[in-house]
Amino acid sequence: MPFCLGCGALFFPRIVCLAIYFASNWFEQVIDNSLLLLAGFVFLPLTLLVYTWILHVNGRVEGFYFVPLVLAVLADLGLIGSSAKSTKN
Repeated sequence: MPFCLGCGALFFPRIVCLAIYFASNWFEQVIDNSLLLLAGFVFLPLTLLVYTWILHVNGRVEGFYFVPLVLAVLADLGLIGSSAKSTKN
């Protein structure tokens, strides 16, 4: 089941965030501020998932764990994936 959520998070991060939020207390164990959780859901959902995963696995963001966080931010900002050239005709 975690593998399916991980693969689904790449394509539908907000749906996976909602599924995790309602099915477990995974976010509440790491993020105390509900406003921060809502902002992550709206603006950077993949980054929210990766950040909470890192805090569950390592306890803090350092070393190798910084790489997936940076990749998640870039993917959320649209710098990885679709290109601006492909939308122009």
